[in-house]
Amino acid sequence: MARGNLFRQATYWFVAICATYLLLAYVMTSAFWSSRLLDGALEPGSYMTQTPDGADGEPINVGLVGSEHDVVSAMATAGWSPADKKSPVFADENNPSSLPDFEEDNLPSGILLLNGKTEDMAFERMADAGRKERHRLRLWHSFASGDGRRPTWYGSATLDEHSDFGGSESHGIAADLDAARNYVIASLDAVGCLQSTRAEAGVGFIAASRNAQGNPYYTDGKIVMAVLVEAK
Repeated sequence: MARGNLFRQATYWFVAICATYLLLAYVMTSAFWSSRLLDGALEPGSYMTQTPDGADGEPINVGLVGSEHDVVSAMATAGWSPADKKSPVFADENNPSSLPDFEEDNLPSGILLLNGKTEDMAFERMADAGRKERHRLRLWHSFASGDGRRPTWYGSATLDEHSDFGGSESHGIAADLDAARNYVIASLDAVGCLQSTRAEAGVGFIAASRNAQGNPYYTDGKIVMAVLVEAK
């Protein structure tokens, strides 16, 4: 009789231990993935932007962590303006769009998609070296925030160039995408809008390639993730 009671107790404790283990495993796994999605950022299915017809654009090279308000405030503080074809930038007399023979399709401001989605925000800043060049940053919201955490925005940073060789107008992006990426980060850091930065693997090293418009580019393929200071 005593042996039977001992067996039943052992069985009870075995079942209880197994149930507790499974419950803890579920909770810990759920917490782990929630942490990955929020703190490590939800990675997009692809790090390469595409045109609506499926041609490759430019790779993702910037990540900003913060609310929409944080992003808009930080970019404004750093001297960036919302990129819009109706913005004052396009009305500037020194901007190529004001030239008589300007062709809008040649300026790299057309539609680009990330995983089939158009950009959520875009910013521009005229280059320090000349009014005929502008820095541009397109941003895609990667996931909806939760539990008081802030979302991540994946972006493609480029420098739009304009040149005039013997009266022939040319518009395209500068080949060094890493320099364009670093310019974005440096501009935010210069005005105290960054908490921290880290580099993450993106598309990988590309020695030479061309975007959908035929512009050549090269990159180390990394994404610089920048955590923004929370805006007031």
